[in-house]
Amino acid sequence: LIFSGRVVSALAGTISVYLIYCIALRFYTKKVALLSAALLAVFPLHVTCSRYVKEDILMTFFILLAVLFVVKAIQQNKIWFYVLA
Repeated sequence: LIFSGRVVSALAGTISVYLIYCIALRFYTKKVALLSAALLAVFPLHVTCSRYVKEDILMTFFILLAVLFVVKAIQQNKIWFYVLA
């Protein structure tokens, strides 16, 4: 049970790095997006929370997911992204 919780936290942390890349790519250049994803990937608090069963990394994942959907909804003017956010 603990192992499965740690796997979920690790996956959420890994996907959070990709989500921050996607968000930064919509606002800035690819270089800035890669830098922001790399910084999140090596940030000690993010790495520590991704290793243990904690709610912090899941909250970060869902906040980043909601922000990505809001940004997509504003840029593409699609109501479906508002529903997902």
